[in-house]
Amino acid sequence: IHEPRKRTNAGFRSGFAHAATRQGLTRWEARMEVPLRALGWGGDPSQLRGNLFAILGAPAARTYWSLFLDPQEIPDFHLPDKFQPLF
Repeated sequence: IHEPRKRTNAGFRSGFAHAATRQGLTRWEARMEVPLRALGWGGDPSQLRGNLFAILGAPAARTYWSLFLDPQEIPDFHLPDKFQPLF
């Protein structure tokens, strides 16, 4: 992660929940619940901005995926200025 970063309240608990389960040998299912009102969202879907990321593979063969970011030499997903509307 490149500095400087905005310092945050490490004790903040939004109520975020997640789970993942295997669906056989080669499939899995994931679920996330993000309580957006705890993050200041007022209920308007047009105001939801973000990105989706995946880091896949063992360290020697790792790949980085992002819905909105172009490939980077050193992956950095912490770029809120690059977020786009989610709906």
